[in-house]
Amino acid sequence: MVDPAIPLLPPAQPYEKVEAMYQALGREDTDLGRRALAHLRRERATEGIDDPR
Repeated sequence: MVDPAIPLLPPAQPYEKVEAMYQALGREDTDLGRRALAHLRRERATEGIDDPR
């Protein structure tokens, strides 16, 4: 089972590789889009990555 709000992304990618995903999810004004964006930020933080907002 796959959660549609969970972005599929290999771990520890540089910000330059995920910047477009942040931008796209930021434009998606839906509950799933907001949930996916929050999950992406949380996952990156647990990897020790502090992405700009």
